[in-house]
Amino acid sequence: MGVPDDANPMNRRLPAEVVTRKKQSSKKEEKEESSTLQVDPKQVHGMKPEQRMKWLAKALQKCQDGKAEKTAIYDIMTHAKFPQDCSSKLGAKMYRLVRAHAVLFSQKQKKFLEGGDYALHKLYKKAVKKGEVDEDEAGAPSERGEDGSRKVASRSRDDARGPDIGALWDSLTALSPAERAARVAALDDATKEKLEAFLEARISGAQDDGSGPEHRDDDERSAGAPAMEEESGHFSVTLRKLDLSLDTSDEDFLIIKEITPAVSKWNKTQPDHPIQVFDRLLEVNGSRAHDVLEKAMRSSSEATLRFQRPQQRTVVLKQPGTGTQGASGVSEPALSEGSFGVTSKEADARDICK
Repeated sequence: MGVPDDANPMNRRLPAEVVTRKKQSSKKEEKEESSTLQVDPKQVHGMKPEQRMKWLAKALQKCQDGKAEKTAIYDIMTHAKFPQDCSSKLGAKMYRLVRAHAVLFSQKQKKFLEGGDYALHKLYKKAVKKGEVDEDEAGAPSERGEDGSRKVASRSRDDARGPDIGALWDSLTALSPAERAARVAALDDATKEKLEAFLEARISGAQDDGSGPEHRDDDERSAGAPAMEEESGHFSVTLRKLDLSLDTSDEDFLIIKEITPAVSKWNKTQPDHPIQVFDRLLEVNGSRAHDVLEKAMRSSSEATLRFQRPQQRTVVLKQPGTGTQGASGVSEPALSEGSFGVTSKEADARDICK
């Protein structure tokens, strides 16, 4: 018998490798996958109606955040297959959502989304006809409310940078206080911070953070020049920055509705000529206030405002049959009763006391 050169079997082993078939999952990859938006038309149109509704909300949000290709989203939601198998009520909800975000798209696309002849719009019209949704609620808000909503929605996170914050503020001031509060509440945190910084700079008269001495000088002058005396009841004010809350219902003049921070600052520096609620703004830079106010508020130059303070009078009226002229010197005017109270038909001006 032969003896092997080496009886140790370890010296004659074959090379081996230890492997595992278990796949390591990455939480990061799963998170990215869950946040990825599907933009394949076939995949989206093949979803169930409820899933398509969720996809639409997610897609429009990503468009607003600048994280989705708007043209691809537009093509998918205007396709004839997008609302297939949807009830008219669900289609109306989708249409409301699309219309609310129409300002995110180009001018031509926005116009088509708001009133074009596409499948989603037809479903909405069908729902209105069946009485499932109210037309005013779904797609025909008041002109003022719709206009304000469009202006504010158009200032998305990508657009609300730098000078555009000023345009955002202009759109907010065109709304009523209640509408303005609702629009501000709908802004994202980043835009709110920029808006607050913009208003602080606007009030203080600074161009940036106002930390330098030159900005403090501007801040001291931002309240404006001293008021100029004019005829009785009239006075002029020169302001570096305009921030007014006005009632525009009268065609001849504008009326101060509330005291804004900028006006309050002016009143502190010029106590002899404070701007008060109900003061009438007649002219801005020598022109009719109604015609040039909006342009002047957007301008960075000084503006001279001409106000008229209405006279306060106390009028004493007597009901018929209560007696003749008394010691107060007020004669009995002719009165007529109306559905909402008593209105005066005529009165002697001599009997109206200041």
